[in-house]
Amino acid sequence: MDDIYEPDGTDVYGSLLGDAYGGKSKVKFNPPSDVEINLKCTLEEFYNGSLKKTTYKRDKIQGNGRSVCKIDEDIVVDVKPGYTAGTKLRYKLRGNEQFSFPRSSLIVTLQLDESKETPFTRKGDDLIYTHRVSLEDALRSVPVRIQTLDNRIISLNLDQMITPQTVHEIVGEGMPIMVQSKEYLEGGIVDPEEIKSHLLPLRTYPKGNLFVRFDILFPETINIEQKLKIVELLRKNKEETE
Repeated sequence: MDDIYEPDGTDVYGSLLGDAYGGKSKVKFNPPSDVEINLKCTLEEFYNGSLKKTTYKRDKIQGNGRSVCKIDEDIVVDVKPGYTAGTKLRYKLRGNEQFSFPRSSLIVTLQLDESKETPFTRKGDDLIYTHRVSLEDALRSVPVRIQTLDNRIISLNLDQMITPQTVHEIVGEGMPIMVQSKEYLEGGIVDPEEIKSHLLPLRTYPKGNLFVRFDILFPETINIEQKLKIVELLRKNKEETE
């Protein structure tokens, strides 16, 4: 005979000993574990913020009230400007189901999607921009135009010769800095519902700094006459500066 259970998880028939004393044999259920998934975001999405829809699998209680099955469920994740790779978002009551327990949480861990090429790299709250420039433009200190991650244009005029060691700092043009207090963190996991009232428009976020570096493209080939001319100019420049 198959076991038959009441909605409270107890055995309808019970054991002879248990029934004799007015008790029932109970089936023990373990609390549902949290569902944990990873979600990839580009650097642009970490900068500007993004709504990203993703699908995950979770346990759902079936009609008999005791067994569970796997189902697919969708969620839209609100990636706020300034979030970082490794940020964990906890969505309460969006995880697994189990009899006699509240539904568990869904925990989304954000990861950096590096499949899209970008001249920007992130270092904490700062950004590093690598500008590719020809040797001629480097020698002439041609103005630099930088398209930011939110599609603005920054013009940079340098009054010095550009070398591979040149680094120019632009204050306040780095990554947005997420403004939140430590009390909104639970075990290092952000609860999105708790920080909604603490959001700011992107333009008002405090930001880190932008560091501009240069990747100088040298000619692949030059002839002997050109080499001698360059050496002559370098020697002349050295004599004039000594």
